[in-house]
Amino acid sequence: MGTYIASILENTKQICNEYLQRKIGLLELQARLSALCDSLGNDIPINLRRNLCNFVEDLEYIRFMYNEDEYFHATNNVISTLNLFLETLQTP
Repeated sequence: MGTYIASILENTKQICNEYLQRKIGLLELQARLSALCDSLGNDIPINLRRNLCNFVEDLEYIRFMYNEDEYFHATNNVISTLNLFLETLQTP
């Protein structure tokens, strides 16, 4: 795994952790990860791009389909799923 991909994985985890620590809200989480997705180059594995973009879409769904009291729980579930995927990329 290249250093560029490793930095994307680390940045994604950091942004998600900031949300889980309640340093940022759902809208900022979505905006920052959307910007990250938009900046990905063609040299990024398709499964990583697909999973990150699908994650951002999941956040959009949560924002519109759940009320504010349910945001954290629903978002925590999709973050857990994303983290499992990211872990598979980091293991040799």
